[in-house]
Amino acid sequence: MEIKNFYLFLKRYKWLLVIVPVIALLATVFLVRKMPNVYQSQTQIVTGIVDQTQQVLESQDDNGRSTRNNEQFLNMMETLHLDKVLDQVSFKLLIHDLSDHKPFRDHEDQLSSLSSVDKNSIIGLLNSKQASFETLNLNVPKEKFIDSLIRLVGYDHKTLLDHNLVMYHSDGSDFITINAETANPDLSAFIVNNLASVFISYYTGNVNEGHTKSTSFLAKLLNDKKQSMDAKIAALQQFKVKNNILDMDNESKGVYAQLTDLESRKQQADKDVIAYAGALKAISDRFNPKDRQYVEASSTKINGSILSTRERLRAMNDKYIQNNFDSRYKKSVDSLQDALNEQINESTDHVISNPLAAKDNLVQEKLKMENELELAKYSSNSLNRQLSGLKGKLNGLVPSQATVQSSEREVEVATKEYLDVLDKYNQTNISTSVPVKLRQLQAAMPGSLQPSKKMLLVAMSGISSFVFVLVILLGVFYFDNAIRNSDDLEQKTQIAVIGHLNHVPNISPAYKHAKSKSEHDHHIQIFRDLLRAVRFEIDNNFKDGKVLAVTSLEGNEGKTLVSFSLAYAYAMINKKVLLIDGNFTNPAISGTVKFREYLEDYFSGDEHMPVEHPETEQVSIRNKRVGLMEFNAQTPIGDTLQKLQITNNGLSQSPVSILSNKGNNVSLLEISTQNNIESRLDELKEQFDVIIVEAGSLSTFNKSKEWILFADKVVGVFANNHQIKSSDKRSVKYLQELNGKMLGWVFNKMPVNYAGSEI
Repeated sequence: MEIKNFYLFLKRYKWLLVIVPVIALLATVFLVRKMPNVYQSQTQIVTGIVDQTQQVLESQDDNGRSTRNNEQFLNMMETLHLDKVLDQVSFKLLIHDLSDHKPFRDHEDQLSSLSSVDKNSIIGLLNSKQASFETLNLNVPKEKFIDSLIRLVGYDHKTLLDHNLVMYHSDGSDFITINAETANPDLSAFIVNNLASVFISYYTGNVNEGHTKSTSFLAKLLNDKKQSMDAKIAALQQFKVKNNILDMDNESKGVYAQLTDLESRKQQADKDVIAYAGALKAISDRFNPKDRQYVEASSTKINGSILSTRERLRAMNDKYIQNNFDSRYKKSVDSLQDALNEQINESTDHVISNPLAAKDNLVQEKLKMENELELAKYSSNSLNRQLSGLKGKLNGLVPSQATVQSSEREVEVATKEYLDVLDKYNQTNISTSVPVKLRQLQAAMPGSLQPSKKMLLVAMSGISSFVFVLVILLGVFYFDNAIRNSDDLEQKTQIAVIGHLNHVPNISPAYKHAKSKSEHDHHIQIFRDLLRAVRFEIDNNFKDGKVLAVTSLEGNEGKTLVSFSLAYAYAMINKKVLLIDGNFTNPAISGTVKFREYLEDYFSGDEHMPVEHPETEQVSIRNKRVGLMEFNAQTPIGDTLQKLQITNNGLSQSPVSILSNKGNNVSLLEISTQNNIESRLDELKEQFDVIIVEAGSLSTFNKSKEWILFADKVVGVFANNHQIKSSDKRSVKYLQELNGKMLGWVFNKMPVNYAGSEI
């Protein structure tokens, strides 16, 4: 529905959709008619960044390589756009036009003031600037004049970038493309070739200069790092020689292992001393004093040899411990132990024990345990001395080890720094020895003629202007609150639409040719068909009354035409119809009919008062006769009715009677009392089948509402493309509250295409 409404809206402004694009097309044609031809030249610069066959040092990090490639291309593109680079091209262009007999452009007007000497001076200055890649110093008057001259002839870098030059790099490509479009094919080729040459020279020089500086810096840094590394290595070696350190780590590990072993043996020896001492005490407690006398008496002779063997065993055990439990000493210790055991066994054979006590075995066990206790004590003492020596040695190694470790870390760091600088130095040397890979793929030839853009510009101007107007109209349509279909009207008023009437366009005598008249007759036929549909809907809901009030929210909605048309429609079905002009503010019906019979006289005058008939026939009010409808075609409504063939000749045998008003801007209740008006209307109902009252619009305050008070049913007229204003909302609410008296809206002045679809 909205699309259809928008289409109908566009039809109203179709002239705008045609005129604006036509004007735009004509203006574009006028502007581009002298547009010169364009010649394009193109060249490409091979960078060797993406092409790995060109790489000497290939990186294995793909992600890092991609990032570096993008950075390099970005730097190259920025370099291409540098003023310093583009200025060199500008210098070459001006030099060419000053020195060549066939300049690229005609600068006769701009260069006419220059003499041959001035031209040679300018050429010499520009050549010197090119040799050192310098730009013009605008603080120097002569160079400022040359800069203004370059701008005047259109060779400055800003003009070149805005109108002639395009430089770009496609992602994933190894090429930088340079395009130039000018009106001269040789000029296009000259620009791209010289820009490529200047860029390669400038970029290569900067890269080589950077490599040279990097190499010098890294060489000096490498020498400093080597001296620092050598000094730290020499200091570490001197410390080791001075402190007799061969292998600090292994030596400290060996001492710590010995210390751990000795501590374990010391703990075992201490346990043996305690165990043997306890066992000896237990055995001694089992002897009484008499038994000890026998034992001591028998052992005095042999104790000397046992003590001697014990002393030798103690000395050998000390050597065994001091020599880190060497197996050679272990054999001697075992041999002395066996000898001692034999002497103890021999001593027990000569022991004189108490004949009354059988304790010979205890005596022998006691002697052995005494020997083991002595040996355990000797071992514990020897182990204590050995542990003290190892701890002293370990305490002496700790400071030296800390110093050595610190020195070794310094040497390691210095070595790593030296190797890193050496790696960078080698890479820089390789990069310096390999020339920069930039080169021009192929010299650009004189530019080829490009297809003319004139027709494209003309077409774009027409299309863009059409779209622009279309968008403007769409915006107007979107923000327009006018009602253009019955759905919107029903939604905004909550009152049903009972019918539609189309707009009947005027037809002037100048356009009464066959096509116009046929179209006009078609509109009239649709109007009549729609009018019949409206009459049917009213009849279908108007069975118990005769007075029908026709009103609207505002003026100019078409109430008068609708009232006349309904009267005509009822007359066509042989109904006696009375049409009352109740619009005291704008009595259009009264001005349309020739006969004057006024409702003021009828509702307020004496019932015996005679009324003059148009044909001098005297008709009394008592007989309740009113004037017959006779149109005045000179009025707008009369002219429209005549076109619709709503005339006396077009009516059926049942005439339409009319009550006019004098237009004194009064209201119905000001003419007569309510009871008298009701009485008069009852008399009229007896004579007529249908009474149609044009009650005026609701914007006239109470005037239309007074007529509605006496009406049986009400029909509202709403014209297409009108709005419901905020002031109309109260009137809409009033119509909604008429308790079924409101039949609905007649949607008037509809486009014929839309209204015709409602038949």
